[in-house]
Amino acid sequence: MAGLRYQIDGFIPEDPNGVLVPSLGIKLPQTVVNHLPTLRDELRAIKSFTRKINEGYANEEATVRFTYHICKHDEANPQPCVEQEI
Repeated sequence: MAGLRYQIDGFIPEDPNGVLVPSLGIKLPQTVVNHLPTLRDELRAIKSFTRKINEGYANEEATVRFTYHICKHDEANPQPCVEQEI
């Protein structure tokens, strides 16, 4: 079956002068912080339309996954990375 498959992968570096986002535990530029609620809501809306590829068949793929990833392994005091479902 034809369909739209997409992946979005990007990196926004922490800004020491930015705004602390408590749920993420990092500081981000104010302009990014302003967009986070809308981005989350839009991704959740899109997710509501998505289906697994070949859903219900033996070759079903687990393709419905929306997450964000907080990476702190390159810091002076490395910490484990955290991945959270959207």
